[in-house]
Amino acid sequence: MNVRPGWEAGRDTVEVFKNVADSVYSFFWIGTPDTSGIFVFSTPEAESMFVGGQILPSGFFLGEHRVFLRGVDGSQTISETDSLYFTARNEAPASTITYPNIFNPIIDLGPKLLLRAIGVDEDNVSLTHQPVGYLVNLLRLDTLVPPIPILQASPALLWLHGEWIYADGDSLEQIIDLATPAWYMLGVRAVDENGGTEPILTLGRNVFKFQAFPTGGYPDLTISEPSIGSIQFRETPEPKQRTSRPPWNCCSAGALPRKVMGA
Repeated sequence: MNVRPGWEAGRDTVEVFKNVADSVYSFFWIGTPDTSGIFVFSTPEAESMFVGGQILPSGFFLGEHRVFLRGVDGSQTISETDSLYFTARNEAPASTITYPNIFNPIIDLGPKLLLRAIGVDEDNVSLTHQPVGYLVNLLRLDTLVPPIPILQASPALLWLHGEWIYADGDSLEQIIDLATPAWYMLGVRAVDENGGTEPILTLGRNVFKFQAFPTGGYPDLTISEPSIGSIQFRETPEPKQRTSRPPWNCCSAGALPRKVMGA
């Protein structure tokens, strides 16, 4: 048994350990002089529904719990224990990739990827209603056995291959090194405070496909000038020199223009 002192009298937390079938379990007696409180309960089990002959995620997560309660009077006498069984149910969070721009079916990138995503958790107890973390799966398609052509790759592959890596935070920002040339698919899932994870992957929202090239990802520079038009530069090209004659008249060296007088 461990006692964690609270910040005022009556708010200590007692952690109790119990051996069950050679396994050690723990639970907490949370002391409080208040008559109500807010508690967070885990909901690790994804709820599903049967639609059109398929089992699909419902967008909710469940968790079975039992809460015990007992009272303490002024002389520290403890009452009999009462308990309540209940199922906690919460709405799954959702995420959106905000960078890069993933509206195109396939995008071209260079050897590095800047990834940004935000999320929303509607039933979060905080005022911001944001997730507490994100899962990221970067899947290289051309190294699968057999390789999957990027045009044929669907988000379902992210459930079967690769690894979902957790990143803490209410928003996501990562710089990822990429092999080149290569085909990739990347997915992001939000995680809420109860342990619920985003159950749906959608291209153009939290999933995108891209090709990585050694010389990709360079900015484009366009220079416009009336005498030569517009020229676009990319990577580190050779400088370009105007070869056309200027639209105005000029004098040769050492000569002066003549003034023509009228009759």
